[in-house]
Amino acid sequence: AMFEEQFKKKFDEPVEEVFKKKSMKTMDEIENNPILKIDATFDTVEAAERFMKELDPSLTFIPAGGYTSTFGAKAGEMMNKGVSKGAAIKDFMEAVGEPIENAYAFGDSTNDIEMLEMAGTAIAMGNGADLAKAVADYVTDTVDE
Repeated sequence: AMFEEQFKKKFDEPVEEVFKKKSMKTMDEIENNPILKIDATFDTVEAAERFMKELDPSLTFIPAGGYTSTFGAKAGEMMNKGVSKGAAIKDFMEAVGEPIENAYAFGDSTNDIEMLEMAGTAIAMGNGADLAKAVADYVTDTVDE
């Protein structure tokens, strides 16, 4: 119930509608498909920090920091170590036979930082996280513009 209240405050619509718009699935709908990333939100920053300390070493947790994040350090993304947007852009550029210097990356969140650092040209959204803007070569308009 608390999750649904926080979700409604953030998105101003029912959880089901947000899930549908973002193509998100519940654990019941996933069945036997592999889970590549889990978004987590905790009641307190202390609970998030405690969780990160106990996290299996094969996993990594990136605290939230996107322009839509109202949860701050109480939320983030968990995935297998080595899985990131930075690794993906590197693998993609290798697959198409282009040097990473030719890659352009657009980002707005803390989960984009590695990708922005990896790409030859990094562009952050104007309403993005300060940490993402700090590593960008350029800062452009807000996502709505």
